[in-house]
Amino acid sequence: MGGSRRRPGRTDRRGERVLGYDVADYIPFRAVCRSWRRCSVDPRAHGGLDRRFHPWRWTMLFDKLDWPDCRRFFLNTSTADCFQVGIPELHDHEVVASTPEGLLVLIYKLRGATVRLLNPLTRHLIELPPLTTLLPREFHYMLTDHCVQYPMKTVWGSGIANDGSTVVLCFHRLRFLGLTKPGDDRWTLLKYQDDDTLDVCRPLLLC
Repeated sequence: MGGSRRRPGRTDRRGERVLGYDVADYIPFRAVCRSWRRCSVDPRAHGGLDRRFHPWRWTMLFDKLDWPDCRRFFLNTSTADCFQVGIPELHDHEVVASTPEGLLVLIYKLRGATVRLLNPLTRHLIELPPLTTLLPREFHYMLTDHCVQYPMKTVWGSGIANDGSTVVLCFHRLRFLGLTKPGDDRWTLLKYQDDDTLDVCRPLLLC
């Protein structure tokens, strides 16, 4: 066997176990030393929708902290543990919604149509099509500077569909769903009339 090939070692297997449990533990695991980083999977080398690196167990608390890097508290919904994460993107973005996978849907304050999906732990930032391709024209006023926070009040839910690549936003007050994939030019609009119809579509929001 050539000397350039490396067999998986204990560090590799330990990293796999840590990642399988919680990405919030995996990131500091990789930061221990260069050798451990080399022997473990780099989240940045994979797409932002790779489920292995989603902070499933964590939800962001909306209490704002007076820190220059826009720190926020995150709560582990299983253990009640809590830690702080700096999210500098919040200098010029608002959080529209959070997904069950622990990702944050952001809207750009200066251009309200711009939507991004952020993994707050791995720093993956995914560009999504502008909201002008989703909201009917009569609602475009919500994307002006003085109304940019209004979509936060109308987004009822969000998530990644079962296919692992489709992002779903539910505007319940406006009675429609928006579906898109990274790289798409526009959102797909799916209207519904009542909660019974939404129940039929609900599996789209399940992982």
